[in-house]
Amino acid sequence: MAKTSFIFVLHFHQPIGQYRFVLERVQRNSYELLLRILKEYRDLHLTLHFSGPLLMYWEKYFPEYLSEMRELIKNSNFEVLGGTFSESILAILPWEDRARQLREGVKLVEKSLGVTPRGLWLPERVWDPTLPPFLRDAGYRYVIVDDEVGYRSGLWRDDAHRAVLTEYGGKSIGVFFIDGPIRYILPWKPHGEVFNYLRNYATDNGSLYVLWGSDAEKFGEWWDPYAAEQWLRIFFSSLRSDPSVELITPSEYIKRHGFSGLAYLAPGSYDKMMEWSGGYFPNFLRKYREVNNMHKKMLYVREKLASLGASESAWREYMLGQCNDAYWHGLFGGVYIPLLRQEVYSHLIRAERIAEEESSYYFGTPSIIKSFDFDMDGKDEIIIESKETNVYIKPSDGGSVFELDVKAPGAEHNLVSTMSRYPEPYLQGEKSLTPDWYRRVSFREHIWRRDANVYDWIN
Repeated sequence: MAKTSFIFVLHFHQPIGQYRFVLERVQRNSYELLLRILKEYRDLHLTLHFSGPLLMYWEKYFPEYLSEMRELIKNSNFEVLGGTFSESILAILPWEDRARQLREGVKLVEKSLGVTPRGLWLPERVWDPTLPPFLRDAGYRYVIVDDEVGYRSGLWRDDAHRAVLTEYGGKSIGVFFIDGPIRYILPWKPHGEVFNYLRNYATDNGSLYVLWGSDAEKFGEWWDPYAAEQWLRIFFSSLRSDPSVELITPSEYIKRHGFSGLAYLAPGSYDKMMEWSGGYFPNFLRKYREVNNMHKKMLYVREKLASLGASESAWREYMLGQCNDAYWHGLFGGVYIPLLRQEVYSHLIRAERIAEEESSYYFGTPSIIKSFDFDMDGKDEIIIESKETNVYIKPSDGGSVFELDVKAPGAEHNLVSTMSRYPEPYLQGEKSLTPDWYRRVSFREHIWRRDANVYDWIN
């Protein structure tokens, strides 16, 4: 009988700095629900990914849950994927940081869940063709990307439903493609429609797969918990009994069917991310000056940590400041959420302070003044550093202050982590939301005409 190989990947994630009340709500609505169901269907060959930040949250706030999940994984047919330590976008990191994020991510999974991952979940599935050597060196055998990446690189329908190999610098890595259409069907449509779609890829030996990979929070957080639980229970029960669809993990697929050949994949991600970024994720650094500011702060802190011989404690804070959620924006939150921006700065400032204290950076001097092109726009900025504060000044923008850091232990904060309003496509027609024509920073002087009124200022 013809059958389709079906790979079902649940991706669990919460960003660094998430509100405690949100964590507790998602834990209650979604994660507890999924644990109950997974315990009952531990015989199924499911694939799970837990982001580094979420594993750290579970260890801190929900240790019993983490212990139960670890025990469940040990006594199940589940495969666990790895990821970067802080769910960072590898494509925008220095090469040394890519290796560190991957290496520490593996250690975190091993410590938290007791397994060594062989497959990688890319944060926001942002692929870059230079990644294979880093993935291989971290011990990975395959990575999961979106079919959008394959199709934009010239692959055909069946190519994107077989595992392929790609390489860079002579080091290869396996690639599985998430099927785009099924992400819009499962779990939003009736079960019959999902199974009918899966059967479109049936072959005599199951060599074609359909991979669904998406957020675990769709079950219970994005959707009514009761309805989500009922839908998923019926779906898993149907998978147990339907011979036309075989649930399989990526490693099992490789063992059975191998790789279909070699492919070279252009930079990319899922369809919506490609739309939001203009086709290339680093474009967010150009689109939003605030994102570029965080990114260049990250690079500057990295240079300081390396030159000062910083401890692992400082490097850990630095890596936490690379969590992806504040470095982009789509139809939700991202860089516009003050908490996420501030959390990036808090960790980077803390890393900087630790390194300075360890090395007696200010020995013999109360402050250090530097002038260089901090944001890499071709014009120099001025940074005034002291033990207690940092002040970042942009002479080419009227001498405005675009970053003001408080470095007090436990209270690290950028007081100018503001956000400008940009001309987002989804805000077209909203007259009350006019984009800013200047960056929202401190010590900017405005000279207004005599007949200006408060509405001119607001708009």
